[in-house]
Amino acid sequence: MANQKNGDPYVVLNPTIETLRKEKEATERVNEKLLNRIVEEKQCIQWYWNDWDKECVILRKRIKEQEEEMKELKRLRDIAERMDAQAPVVEPNPKDNSEDGPKENLGDDLVIDIEDDPEEVPNYEW
Repeated sequence: MANQKNGDPYVVLNPTIETLRKEKEATERVNEKLLNRIVEEKQCIQWYWNDWDKECVILRKRIKEQEEEMKELKRLRDIAERMDAQAPVVEPNPKDNSEDGPKENLGDDLVIDIEDDPEEVPNYEW
Protein backbone atom coordinates (compact mmCIF):
# COMPACT_ATOMS: atom_id res chain seq x y z
CA MET A 1 0.00 0.00 0.00
CA ALA A 2 3.00 2.19 0.03
CA ASN A 3 2.61 2.65 -3.68
CA GLN A 4 -0.87 3.94 -3.08
CA LYS A 5 0.61 7.20 -1.90
CA ASN A 6 2.62 7.44 -5.11
CA GLY A 7 -0.57 7.09 -7.14
CA ASP A 8 0.05 3.58 -8.54
CA PRO A 9 -3.49 2.44 -9.52
CA TYR A 10 -2.50 -1.24 -9.85
CA VAL A 11 -1.69 -1.55 -6.17
CA VAL A 12 -5.04 -0.04 -5.24
CA LEU A 13 -7.06 -2.13 -7.74
CA ASN A 14 -5.25 -5.43 -7.16
CA PRO A 15 -6.87 -6.20 -3.78
CA THR A 16 -10.22 -5.12 -5.18
CA ILE A 17 -9.93 -7.48 -8.15
CA GLU A 18 -8.93 -10.37 -5.84
CA THR A 19 -11.86 -9.57 -3.56
CA LEU A 20 -14.21 -9.47 -6.55
CA ARG A 21 -12.90 -12.84 -7.77
CA LYS A 22 -13.51 -14.40 -4.36
CA GLU A 23 -16.99 -12.88 -4.17
CA LYS A 24 -17.72 -14.09 -7.70
CA GLU A 25 -16.59 -17.63 -6.85
CA ALA A 26 -18.62 -17.58 -3.62
CA THR A 27 -21.65 -16.29 -5.53
CA GLU A 28 -21.23 -19.01 -8.16
CA ARG A 29 -21.05 -21.69 -5.45
CA VAL A 30 -24.18 -20.31 -3.80
CA ASN A 31 -25.96 -20.06 -7.16
CA GLU A 32 -24.97 -23.64 -7.99
CA LYS A 33 -26.28 -24.85 -4.63
CA LEU A 34 -29.50 -22.90 -5.13
CA LEU A 35 -29.88 -24.23 -8.66
CA ASN A 36 -29.34 -27.80 -7.40
CA ARG A 37 -31.91 -27.21 -4.68
CA ILE A 38 -34.39 -25.82 -7.21
CA VAL A 39 -33.85 -28.86 -9.44
CA GLU A 40 -34.39 -31.21 -6.46
CA GLU A 41 -37.54 -29.33 -5.41
CA LYS A 42 -38.83 -29.42 -8.97
CA GLN A 43 -38.20 -33.16 -9.10
CA CYS A 44 -40.01 -33.67 -5.77
CA ILE A 45 -42.93 -31.61 -7.01
CA GLN A 46 -43.02 -33.71 -10.19
CA TRP A 47 -43.03 -36.91 -8.12
CA TYR A 48 -45.84 -35.58 -5.92
CA TRP A 49 -47.72 -34.45 -9.01
CA ASN A 50 -47.35 -37.90 -10.60
CA ASP A 51 -48.49 -39.59 -7.38
CA TRP A 52 -51.40 -37.18 -7.09
CA ASP A 53 -52.32 -37.73 -10.72
CA LYS A 54 -52.24 -41.52 -10.24
CA GLU A 55 -54.39 -41.17 -7.13
CA CYS A 56 -56.86 -39.00 -9.05
CA VAL A 57 -57.12 -41.61 -11.79
CA ILE A 58 -57.80 -44.29 -9.17
CA LEU A 59 -60.40 -42.11 -7.43
CA ARG A 60 -62.13 -41.28 -10.74
CA LYS A 61 -62.29 -45.00 -11.52
CA ARG A 62 -63.78 -45.75 -8.08
CA ILE A 63 -66.32 -42.96 -8.48
CA LYS A 64 -67.34 -44.30 -11.88
CA GLU A 65 -67.70 -47.82 -10.45
CA GLN A 66 -69.82 -46.50 -7.56
CA GLU A 67 -72.01 -44.53 -9.96
CA GLU A 68 -72.57 -47.70 -11.99
CA GLU A 69 -73.40 -49.61 -8.78
CA MET A 70 -75.85 -46.87 -7.79
CA LYS A 71 -77.54 -47.08 -11.19
CA GLU A 72 -77.83 -50.86 -10.84
CA LEU A 73 -79.20 -50.55 -7.29
CA LYS A 74 -81.73 -47.96 -8.44
CA ARG A 75 -82.77 -50.23 -11.30
CA LEU A 76 -83.19 -53.18 -8.90
CA ARG A 77 -85.11 -51.01 -6.43
CA ASP A 78 -87.47 -49.89 -9.20
CA ILE A 79 -88.02 -53.52 -10.21
CA ALA A 80 -88.70 -54.47 -6.57
CA GLU A 81 -91.17 -51.61 -6.18
CA ARG A 82 -93.01 -52.65 -9.36
CA MET A 83 -93.13 -56.26 -8.16
CA ASP A 84 -94.45 -55.15 -4.76
CA ALA A 85 -97.12 -53.06 -6.49
CA GLN A 86 -98.17 -56.03 -8.67
CA ALA A 87 -98.07 -58.63 -5.87
CA PRO A 88 -101.49 -59.85 -4.71
CA VAL A 89 -102.52 -59.12 -1.16
CA VAL A 90 -102.55 -62.37 0.85
CA GLU A 91 -104.91 -62.65 3.77
CA PRO A 92 -103.40 -64.43 6.79
CA ASN A 93 -104.83 -67.87 7.53
CA PRO A 94 -106.18 -68.07 11.10
CA LYS A 95 -104.93 -71.66 11.36
CA ASP A 96 -101.33 -70.48 10.85
CA ASN A 97 -101.47 -68.31 13.94
CA SER A 98 -102.16 -71.07 16.44
CA GLU A 99 -100.25 -71.43 19.70
CA ASP A 100 -98.51 -74.63 18.49
CA GLY A 101 -96.62 -72.83 15.74
CA PRO A 102 -96.95 -72.90 11.97
CA LYS A 103 -98.96 -75.66 10.36
CA GLU A 104 -99.20 -76.89 6.80
CA ASN A 105 -102.70 -76.97 5.39
CA LEU A 106 -103.28 -80.13 3.34
CA GLY A 107 -106.97 -79.79 2.81
CA ASP A 108 -110.13 -78.59 4.41
CA ASP A 109 -109.91 -80.59 7.63
CA LEU A 110 -106.39 -82.01 7.61
CA VAL A 111 -103.70 -79.94 9.31
CA ILE A 112 -100.23 -81.35 10.07
CA ASP A 113 -97.84 -79.82 12.58
CA ILE A 114 -94.54 -78.97 10.85
CA GLU A 115 -92.42 -78.76 13.98
CA ASP A 116 -90.48 -81.94 14.75
CA ASP A 117 -91.37 -83.49 18.07
CA PRO A 118 -88.70 -86.04 19.05
CA GLU A 119 -91.27 -88.14 20.90
CA GLU A 120 -93.47 -88.45 17.80
CA VAL A 121 -90.68 -89.28 15.32
CA PRO A 122 -90.68 -93.04 14.76
CA ASN A 123 -87.46 -94.87 15.45
CA TYR A 124 -86.58 -97.00 12.43
CA GLU A 125 -84.13 -99.77 13.03
CA TRP A 126 -82.96 -101.93 10.18
